[in-house]
Amino acid sequence: MLAVTGLTTTVVQEYLKLRPEEVVRIEARPSLAHPTPELKVPHVERYILAAGLLHQADLLNQTEKELVDSLCVNFVNVIRICELILITAPKARICVIGSESGVKWSFDDIYAGSKAAVHRYVETRKVGFTQQLVCVSPPIIRDAGMTIRRKDYPDVLKKRRTVTARYVAETISGLFSKEIDLNNTVVRL
Repeated sequence: MLAVTGLTTTVVQEYLKLRPEEVVRIEARPSLAHPTPELKVPHVERYILAAGLLHQADLLNQTEKELVDSLCVNFVNVIRICELILITAPKARICVIGSESGVKWSFDDIYAGSKAAVHRYVETRKVGFTQQLVCVSPPIIRDAGMTIRRKDYPDVLKKRRTVTARYVAETISGLFSKEIDLNNTVVRL
């Protein structure tokens, strides 16, 4: 069994094509108005945290709600969910979807800063001996909804390095294999 955020993302759907299995959705609403929403995280072995939010505007042109939603979806909820998993599931294997924007930045400063913070969290958070916490950091995922909805799509595909959702899913599948003992690492794709 697998627990996920971002169930409808292209990456999660591609992962399920590779490894069909029962999926439980982790719900985490984007709100700082209620700083301790009741999170229910199922006790399974594998978790993919794939929810993401990229606004089509730079920091100065986003509303306060957009800024808060972006911080919550891309950073706060990821950390909350990871903390809950790590203190309650001794054999958890967690893969967080980061972004190359967390390293190279983005026109959306909040998105990039949130992803950079998630990368740092993954690299520094102590985990149990039987736990795994990793992050994959892809460039633009050419077939992802987040990309297809961009104002500069499809031109951005000609200007930037891209990968497919299938490639990201294959990487996650490999990281979850028992032969891989990678921890506290951000895998830049």
